Amino acid sequence: MSRVEETLVAATVSLVGEQAELIAVIETIEKDNSALIAKHEANQELSSVVADHKKQVVRLDQIARLRGSHDSLVEQQQSAIDRAIGAIKDRSDSLAEFEANFNSEERVLTDLKFGVETAVPTDIVDHVSVGFSQRSTNDYIKSKGEAVSYEEAQGDPAKFVEALRSGQVTLNKGYTPSTTAADVLTVTAEVRFSAELDTDRIGGFGRSSMTPGKQALFALTLILNESQEPWPLLIDQPEDDLDSRSIYDTIVPYLMQRKRERQIIMVSHNANLVIGADSELVIVANRHGADRKNKRGRTFEYFTGSLEHSQPLNDSSATALGRFGVREHACEILDGGEEAFQKRRNKYKI
Repeated sequence: MSRVEETLVAATVSLVGEQAELIAVIETIEKDNSALIAKHEANQELSSVVADHKKQVVRLDQIARLRGSHDSLVEQQQSAIDRAIGAIKDRSDSLAEFEANFNSEERVLTDLKFGVETAVPTDIVDHVSVGFSQRSTNDYIKSKGEAVSYEEAQGDPAKFVEALRSGQVTLNKGYTPSTTAADVLTVTAEVRFSAELDTDRIGGFGRSSMTPGKQALFALTLILNESQEPWPLLIDQPEDDLDSRSIYDTIVPYLMQRKRERQIIMVSHNANLVIGADSELVIVANRHGADRKNKRGRTFEYFTGSLEHSQPLNDSSATALGRFGVREHACEILDGGEEAFQKRRNKYKI
């Protein structure tokens, strides 16, 4: 055991001695080569500086390119905004000029007075407002739950676009600044025509004050006057939804005037229209049935003649149409037939 300890001690002393010798050698080498070592370290530092410089040059080039791209985009954006401002102004001026010019002259057609209005429908504003968050307010959403103020946005498109880009205006998920800006800046007033008939109004942006009957009279009057062409005019039961006074005072005079210019073919159950308008030819139609038979059981049969055609009742007739003349059929079939004939008799002093 003592020998082992002696051996370990000797080895340790030997290693310590060698270590001391090596340290002395290293110190001698560093001292003798201090200048070379300093130069090497300087070279390493310089290489690092050079590498960093190269990186800085690359980054500066990238910054220059990005700045150029940014300046170009800013130019394009400003140009687009200028075009948008010009287009919005031109559109507004054109609509205002059109409305003023149209309404500057009275436009009347057979008791119909026409006008024109321009406005933005509320449903359009509601549609473009969907993308805006209603949880915060800003220059364009004045109060929570309100629709977007498109007029404010169109008044200063550059400010509106910047507010969207910078996040000053909060959008709902799925909506982008570009599409939202396009929707709001392209909101356009619609042009709607309106008309008045006997102080009642229809069309435009307000609720119609016409009753269903008055609306039917308006539509019929407009249709009857919409064309001055000479071809035949076909009318199917124009009396629907119209009162007798409107028919007699408005439609009948028009038919009597226009039939001088073009042929009018009309289907009607109203005596004022058939008799009051002095029809040149009346066609009475009958559908075959057990109590109103046609020749040889035909599904339909027709009997024609003028309003002056009259013949006594023939109870022995085998057909419904053969029982009497056109005048009698008119009195039997048409609503108010006898009264209409009386008006006609008084009119012509018959």
